[in-house]
Amino acid sequence: MGFYYNIIKSKRLVYQCYTGTIEIPYFLECTEKVSQDPDYDTKFNAIYDIRNAEVITRLADVTKMFEFWQKQKMLTMGKNAVITADKRSTAFVMIYNSLSPQTIKVFHDLDSCFPWFSITEEDLSKASSIK
Repeated sequence: MGFYYNIIKSKRLVYQCYTGTIEIPYFLECTEKVSQDPDYDTKFNAIYDIRNAEVITRLADVTKMFEFWQKQKMLTMGKNAVITADKRSTAFVMIYNSLSPQTIKVFHDLDSCFPWFSITEEDLSKASSIK
C-alpha cells in the first residue's frame, strides 16, 4: 500500500493518491495525516485518486468514514472528486455520497476532473510539495 499527497494552496486543492491494497482504517489514518498539515484547509477542494488501489470496503465502512470525518471536523466543504477505475469503488462512493452533505463526483481518469476544478495537469505537477 502506498500514499502521498500534495496541497496546492494557489488552487485551493488537496490531491491524495493511494496505491496497492487499502483498507478503510489505513485510508482514515492517511486523511487524518493530511488534515494535520498546516497548509490544509477544509474549504479546499479535494481529489482522491484510487485508480491504482484495491480498496477493501464493507457497507459498515461508509458510516464509519462519515462519522470519523464529522467527529474530527475533517469534512471538506469544497468539491470532492474520487478517481476510480472499478465499479465496486464507484458504488461505495455513491453510497457514501448519499449520507454526506459534501459535493462528490466520481471520475474514471484524472484528466476528466480538471475542468470541474478549473485546473490543469501542469497545476498538479507544479505542486511544491509531495508528502
